[in-house]
Amino acid sequence: MVDLSVRNPNKVAFKYSDGTAVIRYRGEEFGEAPIPAGRLAADGTQGMNLSLTMIADRLLAKPELFPDVVAGELPISTYARLSGKVTVIGVFKIHVVASTACDFAVDIKNRSIGDQQCHYRTQL
Repeated sequence: MVDLSVRNPNKVAFKYSDGTAVIRYRGEEFGEAPIPAGRLAADGTQGMNLSLTMIADRLLAKPELFPDVVAGELPISTYARLSGKVTVIGVFKIHVVASTACDFAVDIKNRSIGDQQCHYRTQL
């Protein structure tokens, strides 16, 4: 299970269809979590508890894994995409695609996340 928070900083609600979040180690996708359809309130944040399916052999097959573990830090990236609609002034329905890509390092010893950088994109 993965806890995920989705924030809508906009002044209109966002109704979205099923989406997906993926997790990668050094470019290799090793996990996926389906995001069920829903609605984000205007200027709101919604917490989600998602089931993450991991494909461990993809992670274990990477030759960089052992040296990264010994060094105490795993470089991880995530990507999530939601497609949906916003209604403006109760009349105009606009198709929107929102995506987020994050890169961070997992500190193995301290079980913490460090050096997190996220990029957000919204397409109309």
